[in-house]
Amino acid sequence: MYKYNKKKREMAKRYSRIKIAMGILNGIFVPIIFLLALVSSGLNSKIIGVAHSFGILAVPVYAFIFLTLMIVVQFPARFYSSFVYEHKYKLSNHTLFSWFVDYFKGIFLGYVFFIPLITGLFMIIGIQLWWLYATILYFLLVLAMSYVFPIIILPFFYKIEPYGNEEHKKRLLAMTRELGLKNVKNVVVIKESEKSKKPNAVFMGIAKTKTIGLFDTLINSFPKPEIESVIWHELGHYVGKDNIKHVIIETLKMAFILFVVDNVFRAYSIPFDISSFPFLMLSFILLELIAMPITNTYSRWLEKKADLFSLKLTKDLDAHISTERRLADMHLSLTKANPLLEFIFFTHPSPEKRVRYAKEYYEKMKSHKLS
Repeated sequence: MYKYNKKKREMAKRYSRIKIAMGILNGIFVPIIFLLALVSSGLNSKIIGVAHSFGILAVPVYAFIFLTLMIVVQFPARFYSSFVYEHKYKLSNHTLFSWFVDYFKGIFLGYVFFIPLITGLFMIIGIQLWWLYATILYFLLVLAMSYVFPIIILPFFYKIEPYGNEEHKKRLLAMTRELGLKNVKNVVVIKESEKSKKPNAVFMGIAKTKTIGLFDTLINSFPKPEIESVIWHELGHYVGKDNIKHVIIETLKMAFILFVVDNVFRAYSIPFDISSFPFLMLSFILLELIAMPITNTYSRWLEKKADLFSLKLTKDLDAHISTERRLADMHLSLTKANPLLEFIFFTHPSPEKRVRYAKEYYEKMKSHKLS
């Protein structure tokens, strides 16, 4: 069984502290400061003036300028957190060039999705029940993204190749069929080693695009029982229809946010046009923060269920514990998180909680079998 590396445990404390802080800074404080500065400085009015000079293209032009400015203000913290800091702790395999290639690919996709999304929103915003129509469109968009992710988006960022271990591949697919997932026909290897040292596995796609994805960092660094522990965890999400549950939860959260925005804008006579877009974004960030502890608590519960599903299949407690510890060391994760931070920001239970849940569940399985 894998034992924690003491040196990595000390590194994890330093690494995670700054990583969490940078995430909060760039995900919450930088956007809020940017939005307040945009309005108070008068820059928003100037952008609107430029956008209106393009006539019917005013909204997409405004969205383009807005997103560009947001990218610029978030760049320093993002570059430091995802390139400089990752190299400092030897977790990244990116060259400066390859990092920028991925960075600009992400920006390109941001423009592709953000500009039509905002343009569509402002075509319906303000009409009766616009928030409901926007929620329905959001739901359809998320479903579409889930469908195309394995066949378009993932290959855009990663090199993908077929899983070469035919015997293991047949076993994985046979197991998925036994559990009722008949549409899963593809197992691929994702070349994460070109970008980082972090291992993982994913079940992705919906309908005919369902795919098992194994990071090469997982295959090359973990013994087979631990690889399967990770795979069956991901399979647990599919069997439990957690992907659909996440879509529903995110859709309900979006409905709540848009409904509140609609009522606040009407109550304070805020115009439903692009001049109010910074207020719309600010409302979204603040309401997202309010909803985050609820949705993340639910996410941690689903992760716990997927862990226990994996353990129930493998019945290998040692492999399960060893997997959690090896993953924690390779990701430099905190084994025990601050309870408040975990409650608000963490989508997964801390590794030691996952180990405790597994031990408790395994003892119940043993006692049930004996009885």
